[in-house]
Amino acid sequence: MSLLVNSMSKYSFYSNTYGAQERSIGLVGENRVVLEVGCSTGYVSSRLKKNNCNVYGIELDPEAAVIAREHCEDVLIGDIERMETLPYSPRQFDVILFGDVLEHLRNPDIILKKLKPFLKDNGHIVVTLPNITYWSSRLKIFMGNFEYTDHGILDSTHLRFFNYISAKRLLEENGFMIIKQDFVPPMIFPISTICYFFARLFPNLLAFQFIFVAKKGA
Repeated sequence: MSLLVNSMSKYSFYSNTYGAQERSIGLVGENRVVLEVGCSTGYVSSRLKKNNCNVYGIELDPEAAVIAREHCEDVLIGDIERMETLPYSPRQFDVILFGDVLEHLRNPDIILKKLKPFLKDNGHIVVTLPNITYWSSRLKIFMGNFEYTDHGILDSTHLRFFNYISAKRLLEENGFMIIKQDFVPPMIFPISTICYFFARLFPNLLAFQFIFVAKKGA
């Protein structure tokens, strides 16, 4: 889903009640005008379209963008960090979705500020971020092992890492006020419900990902 990797080969829709994608779709809502940043092949956009949303996308991978256009009103192709101007109207979007995107950017602060003017005054953003202080990551580092992987928290294309506090600070210091938060547990069947319960109690240790809904701050 990242803007900075070949999304065609790395990501697809993962359907799970407690998963970040399912939760994000619910938090976007219905009948909204949505900008999905890092829309990949449009597998999330297609679900949003079924909820009567009009979705616009931004995607680096040209091949993925072509497929995403089947589900989106339009897809802007390119690296958002290098785009000086964007073809959107002020306050055009009800929701801007950053699904597992900000951790792939060199300067996520700048992107949040860049896109903020295109969000309606009563609109909101939905952000999902992986948790670098998840227990297994802590254990690996404690044991002296810090190896990048193809997927997950230590994905080799991640440029920034966040825990619960720094994730909240990223949004709050860039002009957003968090109005709702949720947490993604490890997907361990058949005890996902129990995992979710403890992830909410101890998010910095047991949440695999954080989900935030935020609106424009004062």
